[in-house]
Amino acid sequence: MKNIWTLLTIVYRSLGIILILGVTINSCKEKPDYQDEFQERILIQLLIEPQPAPLANCQDYFQSMGNCLSQAVNPDGATESFALARVFYFATQGEVSSGSNLAEVCGDIINGRFFSRFSDKAKDCYLKCQRGLWKELEDNNQCTNEYSNLFTTNLESSRARTCLQRCGQVNNTSEF
Repeated sequence: MKNIWTLLTIVYRSLGIILILGVTINSCKEKPDYQDEFQERILIQLLIEPQPAPLANCQDYFQSMGNCLSQAVNPDGATESFALARVFYFATQGEVSSGSNLAEVCGDIINGRFFSRFSDKAKDCYLKCQRGLWKELEDNNQCTNEYSNLFTTNLESSRARTCLQRCGQVNNTSEF
């Protein structure tokens, strides 16, 4: 009986020593570098998210605007997307765009002063908001209003303000 207790004591102490050694060895392992994990997560997120396409969204914006304005009652201004883009460029830049088509004028717009402080994501967001607002007017059959009222409706839209404020947050600023 004494041999069994001696044996159990030796086994018990051995297990204790093994446990202490295991904990010590395990604590010596290299700890994960949280900075590396964070960078990996950011890279994965960048690969998953769609890339901004401000040029395409600029063209879509002016096409949506043109589609809506061409249905307006008493159109007293431009209704063609290329002309609308040139007007926007002039209004925001103070000069006439040299672009000979919508894509070139949109290129001038997104690379001009108005968007100079915007990130590509914020440019994309702004243009998507604007396109969405004109598309919403068209989908709700509101494009048959007076030409100037369409701009007022667009400017006074709470949806427009909310959408554009979100774009400011994308750019990490209260402004664009």
